[in-house]
Amino acid sequence: MNSARDTETKEDAGPLAGMRVLDFSWLLPGPFCTMQLADLGAEVIKVESPGGDYARDMLPGLFAAANRNKRSIIVDLKANDAADLVEALVRKADVVVKGFGPGWPNGSGSGSRGYRRSTRASSMPRSRAMAPKARWPRRSGMT
Repeated sequence: MNSARDTETKEDAGPLAGMRVLDFSWLLPGPFCTMQLADLGAEVIKVESPGGDYARDMLPGLFAAANRNKRSIIVDLKANDAADLVEALVRKADVVVKGFGPGWPNGSGSGSRGYRRSTRASSMPRSRAMAPKARWPRRSGMT
């Protein structure tokens, strides 16, 4: 028996069908953004740390809603071999959304500018809790 997905045409897939989004964000702002891209047909790959997104335990219903229509992988960004894996993922992305502080990715030896050069991504938006000229520009916040 055919499912609705089997009979879906290219027009039914959404205006962003064929776009790949790599989502390094957590809690709500970034996941809400990428949820909308997924709802419009983009392939969204949520990259989580081994401990998972904090919202998974804090707000499970909200987590499920904000991360619908996404695939998820676990990557230990602090591991020695993580930089190669992340770079391979970024190379295949059209958009990379991150919710980390300034200077990410740390420890990879290339910094985010290196990833920007190595990817076809047309956009690398970042959610920041603190503005660059704020009193505490390097402090973390809910991103």
